[in-house]
Amino acid sequence: MDVALGLTSDGFSMLLRCCATRIATKVSYAQATLLLNLFLHWTPAQESIAGMVLGLGQHTAAWFESAPAPEGDGEVLVIQIDSKATPTATEAELEKRRGKRASNPHPGSQGHRGRAARRRRGSKKHREKGNKAKNGKIATIVTMCTLRRGADGQLEGPINEKVYASYAPKRRTVAIARRETNKRGFGPESGKLVQIVTDGDNDLQRYIEELFPEAIHTVDVYHVTEYLWEAGRCLYKEGSAELVEWVEAQKELLYDGRAAEIVAELGKRLAQLDPGKQSTQERLQKIREYIHFKSHGTR
Repeated sequence: MDVALGLTSDGFSMLLRCCATRIATKVSYAQATLLLNLFLHWTPAQESIAGMVLGLGQHTAAWFESAPAPEGDGEVLVIQIDSKATPTATEAELEKRRGKRASNPHPGSQGHRGRAARRRRGSKKHREKGNKAKNGKIATIVTMCTLRRGADGQLEGPINEKVYASYAPKRRTVAIARRETNKRGFGPESGKLVQIVTDGDNDLQRYIEELFPEAIHTVDVYHVTEYLWEAGRCLYKEGSAELVEWVEAQKELLYDGRAAEIVAELGKRLAQLDPGKQSTQERLQKIREYIHFKSHGTR
């Protein structure tokens, strides 16, 4: 059938294309060629596998939208959304960075080195929207699963875990999460519990409020804990017992849902800081505002 349809004109059957593409979604292209060679004693080149992945990948969105909802879901839907920058530097750019650095006309001053380099380069072209510093491009990842209540009343899972990632704008990714949520029977009128967890990203919070008004949105406790450590380092010496003791005390309040007491503690510490330590005051104030806003802006 493949021959009759002309699908093997480039030497690859549809079965091989599907197999190579599925393997390449789990491992690198180099590993995919190795695995195919182990079992078939022959394999397409890495460039050919990349072409297959891109060719079939253009149909992914349509397939994902039409795919049926998983069976046997639980009674609580948990959605985790996060954005990360993935490297986009080309080999030419990396090679340039690995080269020998020019001598610093002002030894001991890295700032002068940077200014001298900028003068030599001249004006720099602005990055495209979405292409962040360090040659990174933002990708948004959505993980969805359900939980089922066991005989002891505890929620158990994950059940039917699905992962979606895209370089598309964050709102589009949240909109796809909304579509899949409805498909799985957790629509706004279903009365079922939807729990969304993020790292406190303001953009994600805005889109979640727009598209998931019925959901419970919680800031990931681990991200808040990172802010507590940063606040502690404004008050105590790095590595000290006092630092650990203070952070552990704030973590207990956090886990008990008493964020207001943490905000009050930070406010008291701010009032006690030396007015001359302006940068420390600014850092601590930002952390205080973050915890205050997130504890009131999410449910």
